[in-house]
Amino acid sequence: ALNDEKVKEEEALNDEKAKEVEGVKEAAAVKEDVMEKANLV
Repeated sequence: ALNDEKVKEEEALNDEKAKEVEGVKEAAAVKEDVMEKANLV
C-alpha cells in the first residue's frame, strides 16, 4: 500500500532527526564538560 511506504519514510526521517538531536545534545554536554574542566585549572 502506498500509505505504508509514506509512513516508513516518515519514521525513517524522524529517526534521523532524533539521532541528530541526540548527537547535538551529546556534543553540547561534552563541550560544557570541557569548559568546566578548563575553568577548574
